[in-house]
Amino acid sequence: MRPSRVSSRLILVFSYASALALTGRPARAATFDAEGTLHFDPAALHVESFETSDADAAADAGPPSEEDATALDGTHLLRLAQFQGVDVSVPLPSKTQAVRARFWARGGEVVASLETRVSGRVEDFGAFYPTGRVTSDGWYELELHSMTIDVERVESLAFGFFAPRGADVDALEIVPDGAAVVGKACTGVADPLACAPSQICMWGRCRDFASRVPPLPPTAWRSDLVDYLEQRFVLLYGPFENRKLDLPNAKVELGAMRTAESPWEFWRAFRVAIHRLHDWHTRGSDSAGFSVQNPRPVGVCFIEGKADVSPAVASSPGYLDVLVSHVGKANTMDLKPGDRLVSVDGKHPIAWARSLISVDFGYETASNHQTHAEATARLHRLISAYATRVEVLRCDATTKKCAATPESIEIASLDTLPPGTGAGVSCDNRPQNHVPGGDGHPQGGIASGIVNESNSSERIYGLQWSSLNVSAGSNLGPELEARVAEFRAQARGVILDHRTGFGGTTAGAAIFWDLVRTPTPLDVFLVRSRADSEPPATLAAGQAQFLALSQQGLVEHAGGPNPDLALPVALLLHLDGSASDWLPLGMKGAPKAKLFAPYETAGAFSTLLSFGYWLGIGYSIAVGDTLHSSGQMLNGHGVTPDVVVVPLQSDLLQGKDTVYDTALAWVRSELKP
Repeated sequence: MRPSRVSSRLILVFSYASALALTGRPARAATFDAEGTLHFDPAALHVESFETSDADAAADAGPPSEEDATALDGTHLLRLAQFQGVDVSVPLPSKTQAVRARFWARGGEVVASLETRVSGRVEDFGAFYPTGRVTSDGWYELELHSMTIDVERVESLAFGFFAPRGADVDALEIVPDGAAVVGKACTGVADPLACAPSQICMWGRCRDFASRVPPLPPTAWRSDLVDYLEQRFVLLYGPFENRKLDLPNAKVELGAMRTAESPWEFWRAFRVAIHRLHDWHTRGSDSAGFSVQNPRPVGVCFIEGKADVSPAVASSPGYLDVLVSHVGKANTMDLKPGDRLVSVDGKHPIAWARSLISVDFGYETASNHQTHAEATARLHRLISAYATRVEVLRCDATTKKCAATPESIEIASLDTLPPGTGAGVSCDNRPQNHVPGGDGHPQGGIASGIVNESNSSERIYGLQWSSLNVSAGSNLGPELEARVAEFRAQARGVILDHRTGFGGTTAGAAIFWDLVRTPTPLDVFLVRSRADSEPPATLAAGQAQFLALSQQGLVEHAGGPNPDLALPVALLLHLDGSASDWLPLGMKGAPKAKLFAPYETAGAFSTLLSFGYWLGIGYSIAVGDTLHSSGQMLNGHGVTPDVVVVPLQSDLLQGKDTVYDTALAWVRSELKP
């Protein structure tokens, strides 16, 4: 190899971010000689510098390797355009073994994974993090510290690269790394003995999670790092009530990081601490959703309701019953709308989903402590990944009777679907679609028009949508404004179906506030000035504070100068948080608007800050809280519906939508002349 244009002196960067990956540096690694020439590890199983035509072909759907006089090794490198992802195939090792992998990048952040594939599907992956080694001309090293490649099972191996801002990649190597930890078959997280401590049972196999996190930080400064992360929680986490109820539990999990003996144990405790904050805005994130593909998706959507057709099987205190809302095309378990999900691995389905708090890294929850829409909406995914068996009651629409006893179904009996295919279902808390263009339960975009149950004479219009993100660059705001203008001009009644409300901005909510009421003082968003700040001690004190802030012009108003106070507007809710909390808050109490839902909204009256470390360890955390005109601090308290209406099993069996039908009857009774 010819000397590349690299300084002969290696520069090490010890920032808080890059130093996370510097513990336990291996004795073997690519090195530079006195002239600045890179030398791969002599024990490497594979090296790649993109010098050959084979290397060009290996970069699937990516650019060819380009000649560059500043390539780190040789004359070519892999150039990634902005937002481009490239897969580079590499040969499997000759035997099952653990490996360590490294490469160098330049010019921007490169998110990378080493992916094992079976039948064309990503089976498992390891994530790369900076080591702290940087050259004087801008190359930095990333490393996957350990991952087992099971050649008896894995069919192919590939590096996946993604560059949000564009970057160069060069000098890739894979080296042996200690004892292999093979993923065995398992039957779900209820199978506690099948998997190694660094593994989790998902989709019937023990999958390595230690390869997805950074190495264990050095003992010398581990406590300092935990202190730093804890202070982020203490100083930034804003919701007053959730701080009181949930921050102590999060601190307990953070404390476990101080004595962790493995990378997985350390970072897993951090992820669970995030979940313990019990907040709609506070969630963990990683690259698994971009990499791993579900081999056996469940094609069933579930909804909370009342099992009025199967009272012989007792309901569980504290939870609504879990019913089948609608089904897809594959792995439906022959279930139909109105059938009942009695248990998962012997627990009430929602209790089971909540028990996955240390396993499910997509864990979501409402900010309030009473409702469970988030867990229920994700049940089909959780069952597919983590369950061993479910118990169901099959029911008959004609006789309106259910089986006397539950039937047990083993999740391992579900079909493995071809790569790139799904179960053909989207779960959105809507048992039926009622608006033109809403077929298939889409959660993106909007659908509107005269509802299916109305006509051009009655003119009851509907809108089905999920987002209120009308921020700059989004076309959603003008679309929603156009629909509202149509309602003003044509409708005698309106049903707004927002039963999966992902939030956005209050500017999106204001489009609807302006339709239903004149300007009314609503709330004011507050950020704590100190870690020990306290909310108003009483409602009277809160009202006084709100009045003072109102006199300073700091409060938010709901409503516009030209509302249509004769137009009945029903808002349907179920899983709704953030701006989708504010939407019903501003509509509640309007002269001709009513809220219909089984229970209160998520209560996520805050905003969020997001943090990430190379996309592998990321999270968002709620900031601030909201003072209502009543004097109440709102976060953790959802908006209570005007009409509490719970989906009925008997209605689902008949193809009816209890919440919608109740709202439709009210709108008809109030039609605009």
